Amino acid sequence: MKRIVFISSVYPNPKNNGKRIVLSGILEYLLDIFGINAVTFILVGEHSKSDDALDCNIIVINKPGTLSRLKNLVTYVWLKRTKSIQECMLFSRKIGNELNNIIEQIQPDIVICDTLRIGQFFETGVRPPGRYIMYMDDLFSVRYEKMLEVLKKHKDVQLYPLGNFKSFVPVFLQKLIDFPFVQKKVLELESSLIRKREIECLDYFDINLLISEQEVKFLKELTGKSNVYQINPLLDSIDGKFNRKYQGNHTFVFLGALNIPHNETALLNFISSQIDFIIKLMPDFILKVIGVGVTPDIIDVASGYGKHISLEEYVEDLEAVFNESCAMIVPLIFGSGVKIKTLEALSKGLPVISTDFGVEGILIRNGIECIVENNLNLWPQIMSDLTNVNRNTEMSRRAYNFFHVNYSKEAIYKQYREFFTWDCD
Repeated sequence: MKRIVFISSVYPNPKNNGKRIVLSGILEYLLDIFGINAVTFILVGEHSKSDDALDCNIIVINKPGTLSRLKNLVTYVWLKRTKSIQECMLFSRKIGNELNNIIEQIQPDIVICDTLRIGQFFETGVRPPGRYIMYMDDLFSVRYEKMLEVLKKHKDVQLYPLGNFKSFVPVFLQKLIDFPFVQKKVLELESSLIRKREIECLDYFDINLLISEQEVKFLKELTGKSNVYQINPLLDSIDGKFNRKYQGNHTFVFLGALNIPHNETALLNFISSQIDFIIKLMPDFILKVIGVGVTPDIIDVASGYGKHISLEEYVEDLEAVFNESCAMIVPLIFGSGVKIKTLEALSKGLPVISTDFGVEGILIRNGIECIVENNLNLWPQIMSDLTNVNRNTEMSRRAYNFFHVNYSKEAIYKQYREFFTWDCD
């Protein structure tokens, strides 16, 4: 019987963000192929007791104490420059020893590490035998470079670079990083440190997985290494039927948690800069904003447009909304990682109008399966043109076909088989 150990600092449930969806998809595949008794999930950190249980063996290892994390920053960032800041927030020799002892006992055939934060414990030739795979997520160095570009262009934007890793950072450091000047310096330092580490780690893992095909190509060209591959997320089961029947309505959808900075900023920026022009082109225009966490700023701005902006925190039948809408808009001006909402729209054949940030990591063709335009001033006309039923239907079918060729369960299982079950057939 094959044995698998999957190690992460993030609990896969609930599946409420892109990171967790990727992790839970990999775990679902492993459990389906190998069975409950063959898979062990090790969580370095903690999770809420209310989180959905995992159908496998679970081991929890406590994260390092505050003093240990601060000592790591001084030693490995300030003095030696050998680790990134995020690695320091998770590193301890005690954790490394615990992980190695567990793996020695289980003797797994495959060890999957979630990012360098976990991978750092296995960058050595003295480790238990097995096939070692690292899910790198994004290239964090590229992510932070993009954040720095956003700070230059939009000085009033509040970024939250810690993301899902916030719980590992001491509270006083979290508050310090919120200051724009400190944030900029931290991003510059971390981008440099993590770039070095992203290159070094490739020598220690049999397979390194990235969400973005563009980043796979970039890292291969940068290092000359061939053990870097692109991985797609496994979404929940999607009905295989194409049911969309667009009738020419001037209704558009914005989907996403509204208390997340990249969504809130994108929506407010889009409304303030474009909606007046859109209403002139389409007097019956309606924007349905669907998502939890509506902020006071969004409520205030939306109230000035009456029936043109509908704030709908929860929708019972999202597919029905997609069917009657012209397109989903994703006007992000920053953000990173695969946007699951984009894939959800494509899965139902709903056309997507997006900036580069909204389709990041999705190898989709502009003008064929979606529309990608970073100049928001061009969006009013683009949106108006897409209300043409024939054009909309053509893009709708292409979007639907793109998703089911690349992201159906069958397609994802075929890809995962190459990474995780290379000799199990």
